[in-house]
Amino acid sequence: KLSWKKQSNASYYEVYQYNYDTQKYALLSTVTGGKNNSLNVTGLTANTKYRFKVQAYKKSKDGALLKSARSDGATFYTSPAAPTLKSATSAKTKRITAKWTKSTAASGYQVMWSTTSKFTSNYKSVYVSGASSLTKTVTTAQSGKKYYVRVRAYKTRNGKKVYSPWSKTLSVKTK
Repeated sequence: KLSWKKQSNASYYEVYQYNYDTQKYALLSTVTGGKNNSLNVTGLTANTKYRFKVQAYKKSKDGALLKSARSDGATFYTSPAAPTLKSATSAKTKRITAKWTKSTAASGYQVMWSTTSKFTSNYKSVYVSGASSLTKTVTTAQSGKKYYVRVRAYKTRNGKKVYSPWSKTLSVKTK
């Protein structure tokens, strides 16, 4: 989601996206109504760098079209693709083994488990470093208890983790 500062009396905005192949900005969308100062950009590739600019336009009373200078370019990265949680099993007492698919260009994964399906309480998580690490066995607090498990990928950029959406949740009863 892109958002920008509203310009007083703007009639509409044009949003431009940088094309790295042509090395030029191209019109992506026109946002009508001067009070609308955001745009949801869809169809972007996961874990990819994008650059955007915005320009405001105003129709004057005499019919002339006035325009602002384009904004400075803002660069964003999309989050990594979400992994698919393939299984969550319990082969040993108080242990859950989660297995998932690889997420393109991930730095690692976060595995979370909880006794509540919404992960609002009684939850823990662990980080698994490395994009090729696709399984993790965790220790739970109770045996014979139903747990819910989910996983998400992360990419480290400038020392900070950028997360994918969470995978679907699977449930498992611990031995």
